[in-house]
This record gives sequence, C-alpha cells and structure tokens, in this order.
Amino acid sequence: AKKITKTLQELNLRTVIDTRSEPLSAKIKTAQIEKTPWMLVVGQKEMDNNTITLRHVTGKQEFGLTIEEIINKAQQANSIKQI
Repeated sequence: AKKITKTLQELNLRTVIDTRSEPLSAKIKTAQIEKTPWMLVVGQKEMDNNTITLRHVTGKQEFGLTIEEIINKAQQANSIKQI
C-alpha cells in the first residue's frame, strides 16, 4: 500500500492510507461518509496477485486492476474535471 501511495503521490494524486486497526467494512463506511470518490483496497489477495481493487463511492467495484490502470483512470478523471 505504501508503494502504491508513493507512486500516486509522485503523480500529484491525493492519497491517504487508513492504517487504523479497524475492520475493512468500518474503513469503507468512513470513506463513504467522507464521500471519498475512490478507495483502493489492497488486501492479502491483491498483494498475492500484485493487483488493486478499486471501490467507487457509488459502491461499484473493479477487481484485479494494475497500478498502471489505476493511474490511467485517475488521469482520465482529472482531465474530465478540468474541462
């Protein structure tokens, strides 16, 4: 997670790691309350497969994404916002 965060921050993408010792469901609920647009979930399964799960504020999830795919999606989203 720290490696992913560093990579995204180097591209000027805002990131925060939730290191609380809470269950994942509690962390997701907090992020939803805070209206966090995207949550990147990196659990044991993702670490084993070198992938990331992207969870949107809407609840939609995208499984098995690479860091490159996340970066591409973030850059596309940022370019749409700037128009």
